[in-house]
Amino acid sequence: MVAEGSDLAKIHKNIVVKLPMTKDGLKATKVLAGQGIKVNMTLVFSPSQALLAAKVGAATSAPSWEGSTTSATTAWTSCARSSRSTTTTGTIPR
Repeated sequence: MVAEGSDLAKIHKNIVVKLPMTKDGLKATKVLAGQGIKVNMTLVFSPSQALLAAKVGAATSAPSWEGSTTSATTAWTSCARSSRSTTTTGTIPR
């Protein structure tokens, strides 16, 4: 995942690498985010997983739980407060 994500990020500065919310996906996100590569975590089924994504450096998350439209903003706001900064859009600024 890291090698492919790095290759994709070289295409253009606005590329966001999409990775799954799995153990390996979290590890890859931490490495890629450390290299300044933006990562979108997918298959996020709970606010707790959104928090994990934020803590390893994911730029955004794709929530997949019921009622995620309103819950996503709440989860990301909570994640941002505990990790870096407050946001209401679901994106944690770098």
